Amino acid sequence: MKKSRCLLCVLVCVIAFSVSACGKNQDVQHEQSAVKNETGQAEKELTEKEEVKITSDQKTPVEKKETPIADNTTDTSSEIPDTKTNAEDVQKEPDPSVSTKEKAEDDITENTESDAIESIDEDSYVGEYNSYDTDEPDLEIQKNWDGSYLVQIGMYRLAQLDDCEGKLTEQGLEFSTDEYGKDFSGIITLEDDIATVTFTSEGWKEFADDLNVFKYYKTADEPNIYVPDY
Repeated sequence: MKKSRCLLCVLVCVIAFSVSACGKNQDVQHEQSAVKNETGQAEKELTEKEEVKITSDQKTPVEKKETPIADNTTDTSSEIPDTKTNAEDVQKEPDPSVSTKEKAEDDITENTESDAIESIDEDSYVGEYNSYDTDEPDLEIQKNWDGSYLVQIGMYRLAQLDDCEGKLTEQGLEFSTDEYGKDFSGIITLEDDIATVTFTSEGWKEFADDLNVFKYYKTADEPNIYVPDY
């Protein structure tokens, strides 16, 4: 009887221990499961955060910072003299052939003008001319020994100039006088045997206003100079 009770007690203790151990195992399993769940949740959140960060990094352009490279090249432009020659600053030496050609052309021009003057001086202006207004001699031109000219001009019912001094130029025979107390001057041009007398001075303009051009035609190569009796 005593052995039976002892066995019963042992059996009860074993059962109680087994139940207690089973309960503890369940608690441990629950704790482990909770820990696993928390760990999985943490890993999931961490993974999501990393994915969000990667996505944000892909969308946001990364600015590349360029490190300036130090320019160690020394500027020697101010040290090295400019060897280029400016064509405008260099004075070209005159071409002797061009100078000779220009001189020859000038000589030809001067000779031509001189020949023309000599030709006119010899046989053109000197002589007696009749007025177109009166058909009578009213223009006498004489060449003096010193190369100057004595010019006498008659203008019907206007004036008679007997002491005009003339000088042959490229433009024609220029003349001037101070008769009538005025400064009369002008030029005589010749075309064939027709002489045109043009007064150009202010003195003549005051004297005869707009009557300043008179025409004559040549009738003789020898002038008939009037010598006033003083």
